[in-house]
Amino acid sequence: MADTPTIQFNRRVAALSVIGLVAGCSTVEPRSASPAQGMRIPWQNLLPAYPVTRLWPWAEYVARNETEWEAIWQAAHRMDPSDEGVPRDGRPDVDFERYMVVGITRGLGKDGSYGLYFGQMIEWPHEIEVRFVHTNPDENTKSPMEPSNEGAHMPAITFLARWALLPQSGKPVRFVRLRP
Repeated sequence: MADTPTIQFNRRVAALSVIGLVAGCSTVEPRSASPAQGMRIPWQNLLPAYPVTRLWPWAEYVARNETEWEAIWQAAHRMDPSDEGVPRDGRPDVDFERYMVVGITRGLGKDGSYGLYFGQMIEWPHEIEVRFVHTNPDENTKSPMEPSNEGAHMPAITFLARWALLPQSGKPVRFVRLRP
């Protein structure tokens, strides 16, 4: 008889918990329906105006005006002296009244198993999130010239630099690496 109140109490607690969970679940809205959530931003790849061989360090970049864009482009190491004769050093023209540039650079890959590309771009209330994927078989080092333990690949130097145009914004930009 002493166990009966405990069993009834546990049943009441369980019933109230289920009601609370159901009531809580019924108020949850889909992620895209909430104004506090992020929205996808339309973006487009930005390619050099001419084929150039430039090497940037491991970094993420944001350029909101021509001065910032030129400084980023000039920070790269020119791998081929003939690039000097290319107009604007191959730097693409950008309409900074409408767009800003985001970029990700990861130096060199020693073969085609290295990759770098953008995922989604999300605008949150207080920032822009740039999602990207960087495939690197030598994950324990930043030096792609060290031997890989992943087996033989056809050697081919890959320049790991990607640029994108986004609608102009004054919000801070946060880069998020996604795992492949």
